[in-house]
Amino acid sequence: MHWGLGVVALIKILHVVVAAAWLGAAMYGVFALRPVLMQSPPAVRGPFMTKMGPASMKYFQTLAGLTILSGLLLIYAMRDGFSGLGDAWGRLVMAAFLAAIAVILISVVAVKRSATRLAEIMKDSRPDEPPSMLALILQKRMAMAQVTVVVILLLATAAMVAANMGVQV
Repeated sequence: MHWGLGVVALIKILHVVVAAAWLGAAMYGVFALRPVLMQSPPAVRGPFMTKMGPASMKYFQTLAGLTILSGLLLIYAMRDGFSGLGDAWGRLVMAAFLAAIAVILISVVAVKRSATRLAEIMKDSRPDEPPSMLALILQKRMAMAQVTVVVILLLATAAMVAANMGVQV
């Protein structure tokens, strides 16, 4: 099947836009939102995260899904199928794909589970008492996972840029 240049260009634009939004949202969360929240009192942080956490996860999951689906469609359109991924371009693209899958797994396993448990703990705690040891551990786990997500997304972006520049690996 032959895909027209216009269709491939539209798929590529979609892929770049949603991938940039995904990386941008992750970076905003780590470098802008998280530091401000950590300086806020628990009475502010708890209600904010109770509302913002689930909405953020849906947003990230939607961007992740659209990035991966548009990427797979782009591979299929540019290579007339999924064969021929053994060259340098294919290896870099597959590295980026695997990185995206790793980010989704980290987000679901470490971030979402920790956030859910932390929200439960915060509901039962009083604003005038310090956070429990478990709450602090969960916050630390989430912070480490979020930074890991940003690093992996940056590596995936570097792989895609290298693939589009024709870098040989």
